[in-house]
Parts: sequence; structure tokens; C-alpha cells
Amino acid sequence: MTEAKAVVRGSNLTETRMRLLYGVNQADQCWDFALGPNRERIAARLREIDTRMIRLFLFDKGAPDPVTEWPVFASYVQAVLDVGATPMITFAKFRRPFNDARAVRWFANRCADVVWNCIEQWGGEVVRDWYWCVWNEPNNGWISDGGLSFDEYRRIYEEVAQRILRWLGPYLDERKPLIGGPAVEGFQPFWWDWVWRFVNEIDNSLIGFIDWHRYADWRDNGENGAPSDDRNYRALIMSVAPDYEARARAIAQVLNGRGILNIW
Repeated sequence: MTEAKAVVRGSNLTETRMRLLYGVNQADQCWDFALGPNRERIAARLREIDTRMIRLFLFDKGAPDPVTEWPVFASYVQAVLDVGATPMITFAKFRRPFNDARAVRWFANRCADVVWNCIEQWGGEVVRDWYWCVWNEPNNGWISDGGLSFDEYRRIYEEVAQRILRWLGPYLDERKPLIGGPAVEGFQPFWWDWVWRFVNEIDNSLIGFIDWHRYADWRDNGENGAPSDDRNYRALIMSVAPDYEARARAIAQVLNGRGILNIW
């Protein structure tokens, strides 16, 4: 995972180049990372590569229940902080009807309760600098149990963001709340439409970062038509970087310099 930031003054970009901060998606190995017998070794490796952000999941991927298993989840968060990284907590999904207003309120309240509990344990001045991502790959029917339309996702996002702000608001001191999404999966057709609509159809005061999952290539060298020469293979993967930077700059302008993108 990388975090790219662009700096904007007024309507014009400064000459500051994009800065890449590296992180990891710890969603599937949280127990090993936080509580396992090799946790100190894993943490040392993460420090060696200057890990700045670590993504944790809730409500999916075997994550602990934040109510009945709060100490386990809290240990995951503390492990991130001990590495010196910033948590990016992803409220992955819920399995009730997406278009049911009561289900959306139930999910938003669950997310807000997590934020409240984090503030109680670590303090608002610490938690305000964490990232809160709403959903994981909503445009992917396999990941999201059938997939959401953008209109369904927008209703969920706005409800969750507003509930989270109830608890984060007193600690922000005019900072942008680091709530974001849509965490779309870049293999699906028209995935960029989700990012465009997210920025242009949602109140930007509720958006602190943009998240998209733009994968490079799952194939090994020479596998299924991929280049067999390592130099060409790496060049092909890295060729997407200019596109990332151009899109990051465009979004940063819309978000008044506060655009942050996570590229997996």
C-alpha cells in the first residue's frame, strides 16, 4: 500500500512533487502481527522498511468483534502504534440489505461505537490522526456479497461519516476528518467512475482521503503472457505510476490540497 499526497495552494499546484509513504495491508494476518509468537520479528521488519500506515479490518476477514472481543482488537491497534505507524481502520461491510434504512443506521452506529471506544482508550488527540475507511471494494460483487450500486454506497458512506464525526468533531480543531473511501477494486469496468462520483457527489467536508485499489499484475514473470524478462516485467508494472500521479493531483485540487490516495 502506498499513500500519495499532493500539496495545493489556492487553485494552483505548488512545485512540490508527490510524496509516497509506504504501508501494509495487515487485514489477513492481524493475529500473527499483534499476538503471535513472531510478532516482535514482524514488527522489526515493518520498522526497517519505514512503514507509515497499516490497514486493519473490522466486520470481515475474521476480524474480532469490537464489542465482545475488544481487547483483541485493541491489541491489533496497539501493535500498529508500537511500530510507529498510523492505523487505517476499514469498516469492511455488513450483510443486511444494503438499501434498508434501519440496516444502514445499525451499521453506522457500530462504526461510530468503534471510534468512541478508540477515543476512550487512546484519546481524541491521537485518534483524530487515524484513517477510517468505509467499506472494502464495494464495486466487486464477490467481495461485497453481490456488490453495491454507487447510490447505495453513498448512503452508507454519508451515514457512517456523520455518525463518526459526532465523536471525532470535538478533537479536530478545524482539521479535515480522515474519513474516506470508496476503496474500489480497479479490475472492475468503470471503476474510475466511482472515484469521480465520490469526490463530486458527496459533501467534501465528509471526505479526508480517497482510496482505490489499483493492482499491478498478479502474474509471475512469463506466466499467462506476462513478459519473461524481469526488466521488461518491472517496467510494465511501473508504467502505471504517471497515471497515479496525474489522478492524485486532480483529486487533490478538488479536495483543496487534502487529497490522499491509497494504491495497492
